[in-house]
Amino acid sequence: MAVCCGRAAKQGVRPGMPLAEAEVLARDLKAAPYQPAADRRALVKLAEVCERFCPSIAVEEGEEPESLLFDISNLEHLYGSDVKLAGQLEKFFTRRGYRVRLALAGLAR
Repeated sequence: MAVCCGRAAKQGVRPGMPLAEAEVLARDLKAAPYQPAADRRALVKLAEVCERFCPSIAVEEGEEPESLLFDISNLEHLYGSDVKLAGQLEKFFTRRGYRVRLALAGLAR
Protein backbone atom coordinates (compact mmCIF):
# COMPACT_ATOMS: atom_id res chain seq x y z
CA MET A 1 0.00 0.00 0.00
CA ALA A 2 1.74 3.18 -1.21
CA VAL A 3 -0.82 5.74 -0.04
CA CYS A 4 -4.27 5.75 1.49
CA CYS A 5 -7.20 8.11 1.79
CA GLY A 6 -8.37 9.64 5.05
CA ARG A 7 -11.28 7.21 5.36
CA ALA A 8 -8.96 4.21 5.10
CA ALA A 9 -6.53 5.79 7.57
CA LYS A 10 -9.37 6.12 10.10
CA GLN A 11 -9.82 2.36 9.80
CA GLY A 12 -6.13 1.75 10.59
CA VAL A 13 -4.67 1.53 7.08
CA ARG A 14 -1.19 3.06 6.79
CA PRO A 15 1.13 3.68 3.82
CA GLY A 16 3.66 0.88 3.47
CA MET A 17 1.25 -1.72 4.87
CA PRO A 18 0.80 -4.96 2.89
CA LEU A 19 -2.39 -4.89 0.82
CA ALA A 20 -3.73 -8.06 2.45
CA GLU A 21 -3.44 -6.48 5.90
CA ALA A 22 -5.11 -3.28 4.71
CA GLU A 23 -8.00 -5.28 3.25
CA VAL A 24 -8.62 -6.90 6.65
CA LEU A 25 -8.82 -3.48 8.33
CA ALA A 26 -10.93 -1.79 5.67
CA ARG A 27 -13.38 -4.29 4.18
CA ASP A 28 -14.61 -1.84 1.54
CA LEU A 29 -11.06 -0.96 0.45
CA LYS A 30 -10.60 -0.16 -3.23
CA ALA A 31 -7.01 -0.59 -4.37
CA ALA A 32 -5.59 0.69 -7.64
CA PRO A 33 -2.17 0.13 -9.19
CA TYR A 34 0.32 2.92 -8.77
CA GLN A 35 0.74 4.75 -12.08
CA PRO A 36 3.11 7.72 -11.72
CA ALA A 37 2.81 8.80 -15.38
CA ALA A 38 -0.99 8.89 -15.11
CA ASP A 39 -0.73 10.78 -11.81
CA ARG A 40 1.52 13.39 -13.46
CA ARG A 41 -0.92 13.81 -16.38
CA ALA A 42 -3.81 14.26 -13.96
CA LEU A 43 -1.86 16.86 -11.99
CA VAL A 44 -1.05 18.78 -15.19
CA LYS A 45 -4.74 18.75 -16.16
CA LEU A 46 -5.64 19.98 -12.69
CA ALA A 47 -3.14 22.83 -13.06
CA GLU A 48 -4.82 23.81 -16.34
CA VAL A 49 -8.24 23.90 -14.65
CA CYS A 50 -6.79 26.07 -11.88
CA GLU A 51 -5.71 28.76 -14.34
CA ARG A 52 -9.11 30.34 -13.63
CA PHE A 53 -7.69 31.37 -10.25
CA CYS A 54 -4.17 32.29 -11.26
CA PRO A 55 -2.34 32.54 -14.59
CA SER A 56 0.98 31.30 -13.22
CA ILE A 57 0.88 27.70 -11.95
CA ALA A 58 3.67 25.15 -11.90
CA VAL A 59 3.67 21.41 -11.25
CA GLU A 60 6.21 20.41 -8.60
CA GLU A 61 9.48 19.28 -10.19
CA GLY A 62 10.64 15.70 -9.86
CA GLU A 63 9.71 12.27 -11.11
CA GLU A 64 6.67 11.93 -8.85
CA PRO A 65 5.19 15.41 -8.30
CA GLU A 66 2.54 15.82 -5.63
CA SER A 67 1.98 19.57 -5.56
CA LEU A 68 0.88 22.56 -7.56
CA LEU A 69 2.63 25.86 -7.00
CA PHE A 70 0.65 29.07 -7.58
CA ASP A 71 2.26 32.49 -8.03
CA ILE A 72 -0.51 34.68 -6.65
CA SER A 73 1.52 37.85 -6.36
CA ASN A 74 -0.29 40.97 -7.55
CA LEU A 75 -3.73 39.32 -7.61
CA GLU A 76 -5.08 40.92 -4.41
CA HIS A 77 -7.12 43.42 -6.42
CA LEU A 78 -9.06 40.54 -8.01
CA TYR A 79 -9.84 38.64 -4.81
CA GLY A 80 -9.66 41.24 -2.06
CA SER A 81 -6.64 39.59 -0.41
CA ASP A 82 -4.27 36.65 -0.70
CA VAL A 83 -6.09 35.00 2.19
CA LYS A 84 -9.44 35.18 0.36
CA LEU A 85 -7.87 33.63 -2.74
CA ALA A 86 -6.37 30.86 -0.60
CA GLY A 87 -9.83 30.23 0.86
CA GLN A 88 -11.33 29.91 -2.62
CA LEU A 89 -8.59 27.50 -3.64
CA GLU A 90 -9.13 25.42 -0.52
CA LYS A 91 -12.88 25.22 -1.19
CA PHE A 92 -12.25 24.30 -4.86
CA PHE A 93 -9.97 21.39 -3.95
CA THR A 94 -11.85 20.05 -0.92
CA ARG A 95 -15.13 19.93 -2.87
CA ARG A 96 -13.36 17.65 -5.31
CA GLY A 97 -12.09 15.35 -2.56
CA TYR A 98 -8.48 16.54 -2.41
CA ARG A 99 -6.60 16.93 0.85
CA VAL A 100 -5.27 20.48 0.86
CA ARG A 101 -2.30 22.12 2.53
CA LEU A 102 -1.87 25.79 1.66
CA ALA A 103 0.95 28.17 2.48
CA LEU A 104 1.40 31.80 1.60
CA ALA A 105 4.91 33.17 1.41
CA GLY A 106 5.49 36.52 3.06
CA LEU A 107 6.65 39.44 1.02
CA ALA A 108 10.23 40.56 1.52
CA ARG A 109 10.45 44.32 1.86
